[in-house]
Amino acid sequence: MPTTRFRRFLFVGFTVLFTLAFATSAFAAPPQITTFHLDIVVNPDPVFSSTCGFPIATQWVGTFTTAVHVNKDGNPVFEIDTSPSFRTTFTNPANGTSFSTPNVTMNKTTFTQDGMTGTFVTHGLAFRIVVPGQGVVFLATGRAVFDQDGNLISIAGVNDAATGNFAGLCSALAAP
Repeated sequence: MPTTRFRRFLFVGFTVLFTLAFATSAFAAPPQITTFHLDIVVNPDPVFSSTCGFPIATQWVGTFTTAVHVNKDGNPVFEIDTSPSFRTTFTNPANGTSFSTPNVTMNKTTFTQDGMTGTFVTHGLAFRIVVPGQGVVFLATGRAVFDQDGNLISIAGVNDAATGNFAGLCSALAAP
């Protein structure tokens, strides 16, 4: 008898789940997916240059996929950005010192009802600079959450970029 009750419970449970899954997808528009390749050099990069106190060029190369999820009215609800093959290179043009890092993240941006950015969450490995003989000197990995004004709300993991700890990167690039 208990087996029959359990089977009935499973049947009802799966029926409800499938009904909800199909009902939800029937009313939501499919996500708007865009894939593009990016290869840009910013020289000097104003953020990293002002932080380190000397000119730094950055190169950002890789493929991005953006999926904008919309509600039944076509208004954006959230966006998922992935970059599985992305790389960032930091270069000091004065001495030629250069370091590259994978930048493989998944970012989620939520939108408010008026279409403005609500929160921005980044997951994954954003930066990892390793100097031979010194090890990791600049690391941004884990999860970081920012509000609509770009203020850091929470962080899990090590994120030198989000916490403003650029000393290791600047020191590595300044070395001859």
